[in-house]
Amino acid sequence: MKFTTCWIPTSLINISKVFPGIEIDVLETGHLLVVAERETIKGISHQLKEHTEENNFIKVNVE
Repeated sequence: MKFTTCWIPTSLINISKVFPGIEIDVLETGHLLVVAERETIKGISHQLKEHTEENNFIKVNVE
């Protein structure tokens, strides 16, 4: 799980919307982007805190 900080130029603030979200690294698949209420994102982050290392990413079965 990666946490990224980005800076938005002041000129874009009036036309941009910011949503709470999290990027979840998935073993052998890629990433999931989850956008939800802030408390939900904090809960997801807490539940996945043991899966932040590359050898311990979550596995998702896609069929």
